[in-house]
Amino acid sequence: MKRIYQIILSSTLLLSCGGFLVSCSDDTENEIENTVTIDSLPAAARQFLNKYFEGEKISKIEEEIDGNVTVYVVNLENGFEVVFNSEGEWTQVVAPDYKTVPSGIIPETVTGALSANNYSSYGIKQINTTGEGWKVELSNNLNNEPGGAGIDIWINQSGEITNVSQEDV
Repeated sequence: MKRIYQIILSSTLLLSCGGFLVSCSDDTENEIENTVTIDSLPAAARQFLNKYFEGEKISKIEEEIDGNVTVYVVNLENGFEVVFNSEGEWTQVVAPDYKTVPSGIIPETVTGALSANNYSSYGIKQINTTGEGWKVELSNNLNNEPGGAGIDIWINQSGEITNVSQEDV
């Protein structure tokens, strides 16, 4: 009888844990992540890296596939991260602490909007392309400890600032 009780208890625990694990799964069943080589990147992405990050070593490249959407996440040894779409166009550039996104990457529309609105003294820590334009993350704390005031600015294709969000970290 004691043996049957142990089997029932063990089965109940296993089923409970199994149900918990299933309930913790996320909706990434269709998402595939692969570590790939630089040769797997589209030509435009390789050209971008050679132009703006010449001589920088790549620490990792991940190809992420979710349904019909493929992106490449490139991590450089100097701490920068660049995300490319399947055509090799950059969609996001993130600078590490104490650094800014290379100025040559920033579209003139963005630099013009930042200058016209007195944000030219801030460093661009991150830039993303959006369907309507760009989102930039600015920092005024590039030479000190990580953190400080962060400002997110959305700029449309016409160079107009459409939203500003400031957060003290």
